[in-house]
Amino acid sequence: EPHHVVLDIGGSWAVLKFALAKRCRTVISIDNLTDSVIASRETVNKLNVCNIYCLQGEAKALDYPDGMFDRVFSISVFEHFPDGHMKAIDECLRVLKPGGIFLLTLDVRFMGKSDNDFYLTPLDAEEIMRQLDIPGTCGRGCHFQLFAGATIGTLMMRYVKPR
Repeated sequence: EPHHVVLDIGGSWAVLKFALAKRCRTVISIDNLTDSVIASRETVNKLNVCNIYCLQGEAKALDYPDGMFDRVFSISVFEHFPDGHMKAIDECLRVLKPGGIFLLTLDVRFMGKSDNDFYLTPLDAEEIMRQLDIPGTCGRGCHFQLFAGATIGTLMMRYVKPR
């Protein structure tokens, strides 16, 4: 909505923030990597977009007041810090307004090995689903693909914070 304030976690290199900026009042895009934030700011400035703020931040310790955001987005981010993904989920829910929506995707490795370890296990994904009170298993709702010899599922979730 045009009056919404949105948080995009780990979106420095993604184009999602630009699509969001066309539809809402403010987009705050955070990343924990300084180089990513600098590059993102340069792109925002080059495109002369005035309602996107690219800031350095940590998803496990968001520096925003409770209930500040109408929407929180996290696209394939939480698998990059599986040791703290539950704390990051707690933080996203804390800064989300009652009635707000949290949209996230998780990359889950179901079988095989891959060249990197940026995937959650199905058990980790189901722990997040339980925390968000989303019924079912992570295999349901996943888009599966074979990637570098591993079976990877991208799980998409939508959570609405109770009022």
